[in-house]
Amino acid sequence: MAAGHILQTAGLAFLAEVGDASFFVAVILAIFCPWRGVRSGKGLCVEYALVILGSVSALLLRVLLRRHELHVAAVTGELVPPLLAASGLAVLSALAFWHWSAARGDPEPMGDRPGGRPAYGGSFLGSFQAYNPAAYAKSENLLEQQPLLAGRMPERSHLTAKVPFIASMLLAFFVPFSVIFVLETGSQGIELEVTRQGSSLWALCGIVAATVIAVFTGFALERHVDDQVLLLLCALGLTALCISSVQMAALRYLAAAYAPRLSRSLRS
Repeated sequence: MAAGHILQTAGLAFLAEVGDASFFVAVILAIFCPWRGVRSGKGLCVEYALVILGSVSALLLRVLLRRHELHVAAVTGELVPPLLAASGLAVLSALAFWHWSAARGDPEPMGDRPGGRPAYGGSFLGSFQAYNPAAYAKSENLLEQQPLLAGRMPERSHLTAKVPFIASMLLAFFVPFSVIFVLETGSQGIELEVTRQGSSLWALCGIVAATVIAVFTGFALERHVDDQVLLLLCALGLTALCISSVQMAALRYLAAAYAPRLSRSLRS
């Protein structure tokens, strides 16, 4: 295959994904975790990788189904996919609004909490807190003064720390996968025509590049924008996508209901 055709196939798939609804879902879910709010803390890079993997897997499955002429909407009906997408986006939007309201009621900034994100500013990738031996020495002295607390803390942290971590990892993959797959079901995107007429491998490269840019955009915003602003933007963005899905369902219903009548009236 000529290099020009490869670049054309990958470039068309890339441009089709940038600005699409799935692109904005990837940006929002790179910032927002339904379990914890704004993504931060342990395993952040793994969560970003899972968001990319879940988004690309949903788009790849959609492309493969279309390439083999398998239409999900033909099985479930034209209205089910957009209504399912609207329901999922509405739940995520409600969770984002809930996390935002909780962040508004918290007077302590995230950067000042133990284990929280560092303060904003600094380089493009954000600021990082240096290792502070005095803080660790202070915590060790506290445990020495309270031996009962020192004996219970390892067991409690072992039981409670793993549940949010595992839940965040699972949600980082399955939420983007399910939302993007249902949201894009029945869509007639240009990337589908690209994969049918060109090479699916190079089209997938363009889709992966667009998804990586979306997640990196979410990462950059998370490093430089306040948590309350991020949560509000995520909630509003999810609400807008929910309204768009409801609009798509309404248009499909109206097209199915009134298109035959309109065609008969035009013939007469």
